[in-house]
Amino acid sequence: MNVLEILRASVHVAVGAQAEARPAQVQATEAMAAAAQSRSSWVARMPTGSGKAAALLSVAGDRAVNHDERTIISTESLSLQAQILTKDAPDMIAGIVSLGGRELQVAVLKGTNNYVDPRKTFGVAHLLTDSEELNPPRLAALVLGSSPSAELIRDLDEPDPAALKRLVAWSLLQYDDDSLPGDRHSYDGAHTTREWSLVSATSADASGPNDSPYLPKALAAKERAAAADIVIVNHTLLGIQAANALPVIVGNASLGVFDHLLIDEAHALPGEVRKQGAAEVSGRTVMSLARAVQKLSPNDFTVRRWAGEADVLAEELERELRAQLGREDALRMKKGDDPLASLGDTIKEWAKSGSKHADVAAQTNDLAASIAARKAKTRADELAAAVGSVAAHHSGEARWIQKAERADPRFRAWTSAQSSPVDVSGKLQHNLYVRPDEGSDVEGATVPLTVILVSATLPTGFCPQVGVRAQPLSFPTPFATAYAESLLFIPKAVTPAELDAVSDEGVDGKRKFSATKHRTWATGHIIDLVRANEGSALILSANGENGRHYAEQLRRNLPGHTVLSQWGEETPAQVLARWKADESSVLVGTKSFMTGVDARGETNTAVIADRPARAARNPIDDARVEFLMEVFHYDKWTADLYVYVADAAALLEQEIGRLIRAAGDRGIAAVLDPRLLQLAGGKHGPITYPARTRDAYMKPLYEFPNRTADPAGAHEWVRRRRAALVAA
Repeated sequence: MNVLEILRASVHVAVGAQAEARPAQVQATEAMAAAAQSRSSWVARMPTGSGKAAALLSVAGDRAVNHDERTIISTESLSLQAQILTKDAPDMIAGIVSLGGRELQVAVLKGTNNYVDPRKTFGVAHLLTDSEELNPPRLAALVLGSSPSAELIRDLDEPDPAALKRLVAWSLLQYDDDSLPGDRHSYDGAHTTREWSLVSATSADASGPNDSPYLPKALAAKERAAAADIVIVNHTLLGIQAANALPVIVGNASLGVFDHLLIDEAHALPGEVRKQGAAEVSGRTVMSLARAVQKLSPNDFTVRRWAGEADVLAEELERELRAQLGREDALRMKKGDDPLASLGDTIKEWAKSGSKHADVAAQTNDLAASIAARKAKTRADELAAAVGSVAAHHSGEARWIQKAERADPRFRAWTSAQSSPVDVSGKLQHNLYVRPDEGSDVEGATVPLTVILVSATLPTGFCPQVGVRAQPLSFPTPFATAYAESLLFIPKAVTPAELDAVSDEGVDGKRKFSATKHRTWATGHIIDLVRANEGSALILSANGENGRHYAEQLRRNLPGHTVLSQWGEETPAQVLARWKADESSVLVGTKSFMTGVDARGETNTAVIADRPARAARNPIDDARVEFLMEVFHYDKWTADLYVYVADAAALLEQEIGRLIRAAGDRGIAAVLDPRLLQLAGGKHGPITYPARTRDAYMKPLYEFPNRTADPAGAHEWVRRRRAALVAA
């Protein structure tokens, strides 16, 4: 059997014997297979509905069944990871079996703290119940009936008692059945990170194989991954490996040898590497560590004296950072600058002492104290490492001082020294795209992996960002008919009154876009569109402040509709589930809902973005701009286009892509930004974006052949569509 036969067989299993793979899917599968054969790189933009997962799995299946090679497939979202594991991979496996091949093994692997840990789970359960019961069902029943004291809840860092009991009971039952994964994504109950941290563990403090009568779920997942032909992971693990040069997956001796790395939702990979490589030193991190360690040994004089030094260190650090920052919101560090000045070595040694104190405190039979001590030790080690990251210049990294921001009025805001990777291409090339050459006598010899990167959206300049030398391909959408029967609405602002509603007149007589005025103007359009569409809408805001305003105004002006938002008490997954269950409801969100939200059919027939979500000036992206200027000799405007504008354009494509998720989807997509429009004859209007910026933002919007700038026309189109649905 060959790769195309595997693809066709997979499609037959998934859809039916008469179904055929899409032409673009066939073309992509052939090209990926050729890249896998030659151990080369391949990059492509494959829009929603292109069948990326089936193509990737067919290539991985071909390499496994015909060449006895192993593959890693990575995704950004847990939902896609679950879909591949529970739907797409079984279809591929069944297809191969129907062709006479062996039944392949596919496993999912997540970070250690995504799984319930037996030592911590049973330990917390025993604290809640004051029992030593080890039978999971019986102990779970005791947990649900327990009444933990206020003192115990304080000792556990004040989780929600009801949420904690439900989570602990569920976690216990995971250890009553070896087939259950015991991962966070499997739990659908309400909880926060605070509750989850009490039943899970980091890699530093996780249970070992001999620490419990039960095999830890994280180790069970690793065992399954080690035996699998194909391992499904998410970008977090790739980011940790690339940023920190740790053999988390590739080169991990316990997981075995991998030959191919296939990355879906690849647009998010560079950002994940930057996130995993970030570091911070501030009065907050110092004081937080001091409290955590002192709480372990409150009566130990040495520890109290050590913790007492934190107040002085934190205040000296705050004064030093504020003096350098002045009135700026953020201050970039140059090559010879040290934001910590003479305090760096002192803080590092102080943190190392804290690590030793925590290590001593961890040597106890008191489970709660041992858990807290291990967490404190990890925090101390991270602070010591962060000092090295922020204090000295490292090629390809940005360092800066950040103004204090008060996220919670109950706590003090601290100025911070931060660092983050900027150019992650080298980290990906050296830490992720190669594996050790076990057959070579040369120390440090490596073997390249096949690297395939696909996504529904790829920003301009993507290949250099990810360290791949390839010409990215772009496949057409398979939903051309759905786009042709939908509408794009970009409201105009041409008349003096319209322009005054979104802009101010500058001293030079030119109009200047006003974000404050635009919010009021956009609010009116949002209310009118949602009213015309009778709900069934997704509202996406460029920032959280505007999003909260839109949600508040929708609730006030459209009391008959359920308006949900990401700023309530529920988790994002719970909010999404409620939105999908109520076809006429409205969901308001910002960046976290611009990707990964999938509601087909009538639930989501109006996607409204207020404007492209271009990031505010910040040290990381400014450093990316400077890097492009230095390495590729771009002028500042061009480099800015490849960073700020390209990122915003890719995000806008993701936003508008929420509308058409299947061949049967229809509706209206609105981008409430008149700067995207030109005057008659292609002339720039008073507030039109510069040509190259406008072109970048408009590129994904050209999928819609039907467009209007007239609000009345847009509302009429929506009403006619709703009337046709009722009539049908």
